[in-house]
Amino acid sequence: MAKITISDIAAAFASVPGINSRFQQIEDYINDKVLSRDDDGETNTMLNDLDMNSNDVLNGGTLYCSGLVIGGVGATASELVETPPAGSITVTDAGGVYTATDVETALQEVKLQSDAAVADVADLRTTQGTSDGDTDMGAYTGSTVNDSGSVKVNIQDIETAYEAYVAANNATVAALNTLSGVAADAEDMGTYTGSTLTDNETIKENVQELEEAIEKRKSAFLEFQGTHADIADATLTPITWQSGDDVYDTASFFNVSNPTRLTVPTGATYAKLTAMYGFDSNGTGIRAATISHRDSFAVVQGQYSGAMPSSGTVALFDSFSTGWIPVTAGEYFQLEVFQNSGGLLGIIDGTTTQKPSLWIETKTSID
Repeated sequence: MAKITISDIAAAFASVPGINSRFQQIEDYINDKVLSRDDDGETNTMLNDLDMNSNDVLNGGTLYCSGLVIGGVGATASELVETPPAGSITVTDAGGVYTATDVETALQEVKLQSDAAVADVADLRTTQGTSDGDTDMGAYTGSTVNDSGSVKVNIQDIETAYEAYVAANNATVAALNTLSGVAADAEDMGTYTGSTLTDNETIKENVQELEEAIEKRKSAFLEFQGTHADIADATLTPITWQSGDDVYDTASFFNVSNPTRLTVPTGATYAKLTAMYGFDSNGTGIRAATISHRDSFAVVQGQYSGAMPSSGTVALFDSFSTGWIPVTAGEYFQLEVFQNSGGLLGIIDGTTTQKPSLWIETKTSID
């Protein structure tokens, strides 16, 4: 399509006005339609799109436009701004957080720190026994720590329970101190007035000493509780003890199958005995008693000579003792009585205030 059309001049008489008209037409077109390379003050504005037909715009200065399409894709002005490499951007670190001096290295530092923080959080979760997203410590199987509490709340639970335990324990310790008879923080039992226990030892050591002392010394006490058969005239007769007469017996000295005996127990090497006896009132003959050892000879003998009083509930009552004598386990002792009133004579028995008795004590060595 032609940009401008100029009519031909048909006659000479109209040539000057026609030429002027056509020159005006050309001038108007140039002034109104053609871009000017010079800054001549004329309007130099495009009224239509400019198609470069794939040709370049060379030696351009600043490009002013409201939009840009490149290869059919629109782009904004901000997208066309060139971003410099991170490694070339200097970090301004007034707080001294980074060792890096450029953005790229600083970002690497941040990444390393972030990875370490994530690992630390994972470690904390493992230490706490919780999972990601948990906001409390969950449930417990006991009753001391409350469920669904924070770490601090649970530690508080434990502290409270511990202090209550300490208070109760202190009260218990104070009670034990009172019971044991020693002061608080004492490490031994202190001193004793006797000679059996060693001073300044522990309870166990003192109990051990008492056990050994008890095992060294064993004893039994027989006291006649019932009635006894009368004693034959002029016959040395052993007292026959009955079941229940063994008022005190720490080592089975007495056995009802041998009712006249006190038998020496295992471990004993020395024994000492004390006997008490008495006869009914009678004025004829003498009265005597002996403690026999091994059923073979008298250890010690007690005797009343001459006539006994003929009146009163009890004629006479006597007691006598041995010293410490060597013994062997299995040997035995008997209390034997004698009278020669000329007939049967009763002994004082369990129906009276004073009763026949036999006491034995044994030990392992002479102190």
